[in-house]
Amino acid sequence: MRYIERIIDSELKRKLNASGAVLIKGAKSCGKTESAKQVQA
Repeated sequence: MRYIERIIDSELKRKLNASGAVLIKGAKSCGKTESAKQVQA
């Protein structure tokens, strides 16, 4: 399946570069895990 970039992706990358860890909260099945997988090293 093709990943659809979300609005939060750039903010997530910026926050991870600044602190090293973030907490992603949201409704069930809204893409939290897939967004996190995109920025894994």
